[in-house]
Amino acid sequence: MILVLLCLLFMSSTICSMDTTFNKPSSTLPKIHFSTPGLTSFEFTFSRSKSTESFNDFEQRVPLLAFNGPEDLLSKFIDPSLPRTNTAKVGQAIFSGTQKILEYNLSFSKNFNNGIFLSMETIIADVYTSDICLHPVSKTCLLLAEEEINQNTELKNFIDTFYEKFIPHTCSVFHQKVWGPSFFTLGYAKNWQHFTHIDFINFSIKGGLAIPVIAIDDVNPGEDVNGTVFRIPAHVRFNYGLPLQANVEVGFLDWLNIGACTIIIPYISNDTFVRLNRTRTNNVLFAQDKVLSKVHNRPFVYVNSYIEAEEFLPKLSMVFGLSYAKQFETYYCPHDSDTFVPEIVNQYSLHKEWERAALTLETKIDFATEEKTYLPAITFSYVYPFYGRSTYAPYVIGSGISFDIMSRF
Repeated sequence: MILVLLCLLFMSSTICSMDTTFNKPSSTLPKIHFSTPGLTSFEFTFSRSKSTESFNDFEQRVPLLAFNGPEDLLSKFIDPSLPRTNTAKVGQAIFSGTQKILEYNLSFSKNFNNGIFLSMETIIADVYTSDICLHPVSKTCLLLAEEEINQNTELKNFIDTFYEKFIPHTCSVFHQKVWGPSFFTLGYAKNWQHFTHIDFINFSIKGGLAIPVIAIDDVNPGEDVNGTVFRIPAHVRFNYGLPLQANVEVGFLDWLNIGACTIIIPYISNDTFVRLNRTRTNNVLFAQDKVLSKVHNRPFVYVNSYIEAEEFLPKLSMVFGLSYAKQFETYYCPHDSDTFVPEIVNQYSLHKEWERAALTLETKIDFATEEKTYLPAITFSYVYPFYGRSTYAPYVIGSGISFDIMSRF
């Protein structure tokens, strides 16, 4: 009986996912890659996330666009006659909004002999940001009453201009379609059996190339206002990466599996045009100047651990897991370092260090049998972020379908 269950286990592959970003956690837990020779796997995953909150720098839940705290409302953002070095401000505000993401994840893997495998993964996403609102606050970060706003003529004018120019009614929903990141990796998987107190140990490791996100539609509101852009954070990774992923899984009692995963992605520095804040003002959403800069993406780190009840009921498996992701700060070296002082542009950068921890619950129904290994497996998942810093806090609902095909070439 144990041998039959082990055979079914190694015939069912899980393609690992690396799609955790600033905007959302991965809809699935990256798990072990199985070493069955000749196994080819295809997987399509669809997920939907929604967020009206983010985590600020103090790990508190705040409105979506308030992850960096209050934003300075500078007069130059609405007055073209003012120089770009002018730092006069009419007040401060926090911003709220809603972001929904529809994400499509396509994965492929192919096992060869001696545990060697090849895997490819790409992501296409539709990002919708809506309900953007400006909320003026006092110096103590308390919301201003309507009477206080009306008494401040400059502040009232800024608010009216913001909604007229930056968030017009014709663009109340901002849509961005992105492709990526994409991953191409080569790996090695190994299985050990015949233990006394455990069923098996699986291990896999893979590494390769990560291609950054390509924005098919890159639209920021307000680009016609004195060159100022109100940026909706996408936290696109500008650089190519070199991902390395390692997994281990241990089986007990013919049905209970415990596993863990570690991913690290160091990045290759490159030159690109980015919008940076050249003044000592707290502005990460508003930006005027686009400059050629060398971009140093610090590494991305991800770890998870999970427990899986595999086919505790016929065809049905469940996984419960914890994950933690951290993107270290991106550092900019502008070519024009006299105008864009590195100390200033990096202090008020949009791409700061962020981290997030999440709970994941997955349910899998596997229709494959020993005679019909080509039948699909269907997965449903729910992800809830319970901790974070300087990042969005969306819940994620996902579903996927995967196929395993045996071949000998």
